[in-house]
Amino acid sequence: MRRSDDLVRFEGIEPGTTIDCGSTIVSELEIVEFAERYDLLEIHMDPSAAAESHFGGIIASGYHTLCLLVRFLVEGIRTERAVVGGLGIDDVRWHQPAEPGDTISVKNEILDTRLLKVTRAWGSSTR
Repeated sequence: MRRSDDLVRFEGIEPGTTIDCGSTIVSELEIVEFAERYDLLEIHMDPSAAAESHFGGIIASGYHTLCLLVRFLVEGIRTERAVVGGLGIDDVRWHQPAEPGDTISVKNEILDTRLLKVTRAWGSSTR
């Protein structure tokens, strides 16, 4: 665990900063296990049914890929910072499915920073 004196603070985060957060190869076993637990569509679990789909085979759940993204962001960024970034997900698009053997990689670019006015209610803030 890093000492709080070593963590990057809000004022030290420069817009334009890009951070490589890592990558992983997605296996068919991982795709199926995630789907069996969280997304029960046949295209994520059943090779025969998935082969008959317009995808032509098993694909990862979009939520599986989103979970991988969050994991990499937490490991790659949060452990180095005294602040938690990300006010929400404003725009998520899945342009192509992740298939077994695909590499998922995450890069984070800081577009802008701003201070938030925090209200007394836990977890709420205004911009």
